[in-house]
Amino acid sequence: MPLRKPNKRTKIVLIVVSAIVLILTVVGFRVAHHYKSIVKAKLPAAIEKASEGRYKISAKRVYINLLNRSIILKDVHLWPDSTNMQKSIADSTAQRHYYDIRIPKLKVSSIMWDELVGGTGFSCGLFEITKPNIDILKLPKALSKNYAKKKRALSNNDISISDVQLLNGNIKYRIARDADTPVLNFINTNIALNNWKYDPTGDNKGRFLLSDDGIVRVDSFRYNIPKSDYRFSVNNIELNSAEHKLTALDMKLGLTISTEEYFKHAKKESEIYDIHFPTFEANNIAWETLFADKKLLIETVYLNHININVLFNRLLPDNADSKRGKYPNQLLDKLKLPIDIKTLHVNNGEIVYSEISDRTGKKGSIKFSEASGLITNITNIPELIDSNNICTVKLNGKFNTYSTIAANFRFVLGDKKGTFSVHTVLKNLQAHQINEQSKVFTMIAIKSMNMHEMTMALEGNEDYAKSKFEMRYNNMSIQILKDEQDEYGDTKKQGFLSFIANNLILFSHNPMPGKPIRTVNTYVERDSLKSFFNLIWRNLHQGVQESTIRDMNVIRLMRKNQDQVFSSKERKEEKRRNRKNKKRRKP
Repeated sequence: MPLRKPNKRTKIVLIVVSAIVLILTVVGFRVAHHYKSIVKAKLPAAIEKASEGRYKISAKRVYINLLNRSIILKDVHLWPDSTNMQKSIADSTAQRHYYDIRIPKLKVSSIMWDELVGGTGFSCGLFEITKPNIDILKLPKALSKNYAKKKRALSNNDISISDVQLLNGNIKYRIARDADTPVLNFINTNIALNNWKYDPTGDNKGRFLLSDDGIVRVDSFRYNIPKSDYRFSVNNIELNSAEHKLTALDMKLGLTISTEEYFKHAKKESEIYDIHFPTFEANNIAWETLFADKKLLIETVYLNHININVLFNRLLPDNADSKRGKYPNQLLDKLKLPIDIKTLHVNNGEIVYSEISDRTGKKGSIKFSEASGLITNITNIPELIDSNNICTVKLNGKFNTYSTIAANFRFVLGDKKGTFSVHTVLKNLQAHQINEQSKVFTMIAIKSMNMHEMTMALEGNEDYAKSKFEMRYNNMSIQILKDEQDEYGDTKKQGFLSFIANNLILFSHNPMPGKPIRTVNTYVERDSLKSFFNLIWRNLHQGVQESTIRDMNVIRLMRKNQDQVFSSKERKEEKRRNRKNKKRRKP
């Protein structure tokens, strides 16, 4: 069907519409150019004025779209003015944080032009930052001690943004120190904030990053701990304010170098930690309280399949650093951040403690597997401690794969002495589960033993610990070893001393036939150079020793005498060989 030619009236309408479009295009271009010049002219001055001369800004290209009232800035750079910064540092009026930000693309949409031009405030629908590199420097307090005293003109401009988006950003948080500058790396960070608003009157408390709600996602977080060989890392972090939730994967604390390298330059005894939390989840976080009052309140935390490895090397020189004030409840009390976690759930974890003996030079390990439990009332907030000052830890699992173990700790919160108690029950332990460890730590091999149940009710503080200890067992038999090896590389056994020990010194059963059960009361004074768990271990060791051995002094005396006998024999043998060699050398 052939197209009909427009009639005269239609032609007039088309001409008018075309003219209007042309006029709007020309006007729009001129207006856009006008606003573009306004932006270019006002942006640096506005930043300098708002920051009191502390910051400068540049943007290589500016694009304006009047239809959706948007501006796109390319290659934006915001950085501290070096002259102002040095002057502020010199007179201690510096801010605690300085920002150096590079943004390849910054888009702002639905801008209220009249507010932008008038300078009374700013509002927009979307503020989108793409692939920024953000470098944050935190200065020492001493450099900003006079900052609050300096009189500053208060701005009456408020800023409101409906939707803030930060896409694929990398953030470095540097902490300036005298000797080093620790760096916290947030890799591939995405942030989405709803109804972001800055109120110059200061009514911003309790809002999630100044917004009604938001989500923060970080693909990877890395932090090399200063003055150590450790790194802390986390993957897939997500903070969701609407759901009051924080989740993370692969939370790790471990060495950045090998164990061998660490021991080469280690100057004193210390534990090596390798900690892995595959999943971390915190629910019902009070974000409002965190941002308004700087208090971290969490209802529940879940740790699943945790793996903790601790290695202690006793071959290194003694550590003369005092460990007073480092019990769990004392460390909690010293946290600068007020914290309250109602419950912490542990599910199916594994803990391995290993020690390199200074006597044998070998490594022995004990393992706690299938560890699960509940920790309640983790807090250092005084008013909460006044109503409940007991933190409880209830754990159960397997000891060295087969034996069931349960431990209930009670820590007195807010107590300067670190008062605590623990009740432990271990059941069904066989000799083969602890034989290798006993040989490494004590030079005693356990040939046979069937332990039905061991209980320890212990209480103490940073000065001492005491317990009521009981171990029910039968058929115990040991071999006392020498600090020597035979031609096959096996540790030599002291047969005579072992015979005496098994038949005259060692209690083979508890209770012995026709006798009551033996219960031991232990008491150990705290070694201020040793850890919290060392105090528990020493009470446990004392309880086992006094439950199984009639008189430990006899074993020490017999071992000493036998060593002297062997040494005497060795000296005589050496003299005999020397005499033979002299005779052979004579012509």
